[in-house]
Amino acid sequence: MSDPKKKILVLFGSPHKEGFTRQLAESFLAPFRDSGEWEVQEWDAYERQAKPCLGCGACQKAEACALHDLDGWDRALRDSDFLAVAAPVYNASFPAPVKAMLDRTQRYFEARFALGKKPSIAKHREAALLLTMGSEDEFALEVCSHQLGRAFSVMNTSLTGQAVWAATDRPEEHRTEALARARELGESCARSQPGKEGPRPLELRQVREESPEFPRVVELYREAFPQGERSSLVPLLEDETGGGEILSLWDGEVFAGMACLLRTQRLSHLIYFAVAPELRDRGLGSRALAAFRRRYPETPLVVDIERPWEGARNNGQRKRRKAFYLRAGFRETPVHYWWRGEPYELLSTGSLSQRDWETFWKTIRRESPQLSEY
Repeated sequence: MSDPKKKILVLFGSPHKEGFTRQLAESFLAPFRDSGEWEVQEWDAYERQAKPCLGCGACQKAEACALHDLDGWDRALRDSDFLAVAAPVYNASFPAPVKAMLDRTQRYFEARFALGKKPSIAKHREAALLLTMGSEDEFALEVCSHQLGRAFSVMNTSLTGQAVWAATDRPEEHRTEALARARELGESCARSQPGKEGPRPLELRQVREESPEFPRVVELYREAFPQGERSSLVPLLEDETGGGEILSLWDGEVFAGMACLLRTQRLSHLIYFAVAPELRDRGLGSRALAAFRRRYPETPLVVDIERPWEGARNNGQRKRRKAFYLRAGFRETPVHYWWRGEPYELLSTGSLSQRDWETFWKTIRRESPQLSEY
């Protein structure tokens, strides 16, 4: 008997069944179909026409919705291994049928916070956003990503990638690039999802000085980062404010890497991240980023990288590093800075402005001052 197929659930939110959104979705789905390992199930938001949330409070008392039109969606969602949301932009947001479905995720919020079920859905899944829009206004991507992120935070779901076809009012201008980007994202997602014989999720363990793996974390930290980029790990080890932590990465019982993060209620900042040398180039980096996003589902994950430019001594490496994060669902932000004579830029899984970044550091200095040296 053959192994059961993994399941990808597609929320299709366009009234045009063969339009730009369909083309983008099919490019993304092609690697899933070609692999022979995935079963594709689609939920057409326009055909189903979800009823609006009534705010009746029934889901505060029982793990269900008073309306039953989305019971089939709930069953498919809980059974899925991956979720894709494909929709056009209407007025800088989702079309009304998709927005109605997002409003109805209130049942998962209440399951978690009113009924105390954590997580509200047992199986974790990753998700991708496939967006088409007539303009090239990045604000719409921020709005849609933020709305999904808020809903997914109580659905045991992580938004880990997005592909956008902008300027569809001039369809030929970006068609080739957009469809290629969607397929590349689909290849990455289809390959990285754990199945019966696939890779297991990486485990993250908080590290203290007495942790048995601490010497290995220090050794990897010194190997992976030049002396001029390293700071003392002591403030992170001694932090009791919740503003920072050191993590070890484990693939089963194999030590796979280390990471250091700073956190506030609004942002999670990955300041150091390294995979063990003997395990590099095996896809562990993408699995680690997915693990970080599962650990911090309610905040955008932010990284800073050396900005690529033609005169840089290691420009090829900078380009590859940036491409890796973009494939993993990060996107460019307007936040740039200079440090020790080198230009840096910030990439984020959610919206990030210069003001957000300044607020992040003000919060760290106020609530966890010992961590401000990072």
